[in-house]
Amino acid sequence: LFQDLGLVALASSVLGMGLGTPLAAGIWQFFRLIVGTEEMIFAPNISGYTWPLGFAAFTAALLLVMGILFVRRSNIMDILYEQRKSEPVKDVKRWYGTAGVAMAVAGAAGALITPYIMVSMGYTPQFWTNLFYLPAAVGIYMVLLFVVVRGFGGKKSYYRNIITRSMMKFQGRQTVLNMCVVTALVMAAYFAMFYTPMTIAASNASIGRRHTDFAFHYRAEEAAMPDQAAIKAMGLESGQRVLGYLEVDMANLATDGIDREWTDDGRFGDSYIPFYEEESFLSESAYNLITASEVDVKPGGYIFVTAEEYTHSPYDYIEDMRQFTNPTTMEVLPVSFQEEARNNLLHRYILLDDGDYAGITRGLDESWLEKWVQFDVDDPENSYAFASQLKNAIIDASSEESALNSYYDRVTKIKAEENGEAYYGDYIPEMRIDYAQRQSAAFIDWRYYPMFRVLDDRDFVFNIAVYLMSFIFISIICFAAVIVISYTRCLTIAVQNRQVYGDLTRLGAKRNYLYRSVKGQALRVFAVPALIGTVGISAFYALLMYMNSDSFTSGEIRAFGVIALLIALCSGIIWIVYRVTLGKVTRMLGVGAN
Repeated sequence: LFQDLGLVALASSVLGMGLGTPLAAGIWQFFRLIVGTEEMIFAPNISGYTWPLGFAAFTAALLLVMGILFVRRSNIMDILYEQRKSEPVKDVKRWYGTAGVAMAVAGAAGALITPYIMVSMGYTPQFWTNLFYLPAAVGIYMVLLFVVVRGFGGKKSYYRNIITRSMMKFQGRQTVLNMCVVTALVMAAYFAMFYTPMTIAASNASIGRRHTDFAFHYRAEEAAMPDQAAIKAMGLESGQRVLGYLEVDMANLATDGIDREWTDDGRFGDSYIPFYEEESFLSESAYNLITASEVDVKPGGYIFVTAEEYTHSPYDYIEDMRQFTNPTTMEVLPVSFQEEARNNLLHRYILLDDGDYAGITRGLDESWLEKWVQFDVDDPENSYAFASQLKNAIIDASSEESALNSYYDRVTKIKAEENGEAYYGDYIPEMRIDYAQRQSAAFIDWRYYPMFRVLDDRDFVFNIAVYLMSFIFISIICFAAVIVISYTRCLTIAVQNRQVYGDLTRLGAKRNYLYRSVKGQALRVFAVPALIGTVGISAFYALLMYMNSDSFTSGEIRAFGVIALLIALCSGIIWIVYRVTLGKVTRMLGVGAN
């Protein structure tokens, strides 16, 4: 027995790892044909086999332990009749289905709401809060158990399908466990799949609402940056006429804020930091020129700009700022929140009264000053070549001091240096930008990345292709596992019930009746986990999107339409596999429909 178990474990592990690499390479190469970039090169590494080897060892150990327990049985007849042994489950009550749905909903709601309650009470969510997911798992198990053992419908349906339900009941334990695994895999597959359409739709919606075709900003000290004359000349070379060229001043200042400090007992306290983080600022007149609006910032007030998609701002702190600081002279401007403004290109910018802006930026070092440039062209749809040329010219003219990630915070760096500490942004490679990797996914996080509508519209998928394809790859693998597990379980049920169907045939059962019995079992194995997983993860994902901003943006609404089409496509594939599996099983049992 140990020899057989060892051979099975070794053969399956070697074949799995051996075939897994070409399968992954084939899928990835297919992705590269669609949106191939320099970051999407498939490069196998020996370290990638660490987890498969560990999993193979774990599986082999379990097989050996089960083998030892198997041969230690005292009754030899138990061993001889092991293959005929059923896995019965007890009958379940009618309230199981309703209670299971209620527990699943309560578990999902508790897992989302409880951490927010704990944070509002001043506690850090601990590891044990993950237990709030447990009712959801138990609820799903109860629903699956109810469907397998009892099913839906009244007494008439119960007696009509009594053979099917009896077979499912006597093999229910392993069947329900398999269905639980398939449900989890369906949820994981869709969760990974939803990322791509949601990201693309949100980006397209944001790009479509921009008030200008071309916009970029740069440090005022960049002397080599293309000026108006150079940009217009570059446009004429590409057959584009630059229209409405505008250049205004902007600045980066320090804001105050609340720092959350965690204690050993899991509680946290909020401490006010007057010199907290770096933000971008515009005067009201500059903002009005850029957006052709008539914003009026009161002296001593400030307006916070957020994206147009948000019906409610996702930033709770924007009303709490009380002062802004010039990081060069350390002069302080007391302020109070006035209102919000909406603009996609100037998202997270802060607007000040012209007098306040002139006063707080007086004496500010040039490294903290910037220029904002925007313009349109007469033929934006055909301006891709011009946009690419200008983008490269901007990058080539940028100094190493500008090679910063958008999350690089110079105010935080000043605080760290004052405390004799090293700023984490200086030793984390991702916080520095490599101009030579301007086609990489990381480069779009450059602090001064140009915002050209035609480039962002056409190149967005290519810029983050490695991320999008990784999520799609995970989704494909999960769906492949769903198909394999469901197909295998249906064949197992057929093999175990071959003798039962033979007896039923000899007792006079008609072929159509037996076919409906097999169909009912296969349909439960395929359809129920797919339905529960699809509905559950769709509701959960929609709740996550809503909680991001207390609303659904127009881009998210369009993405949900794409998601619905993807669900329909994947459900169709599962249905086709189910029909193929049903045909295979009925041929094995000789009970095909007349």
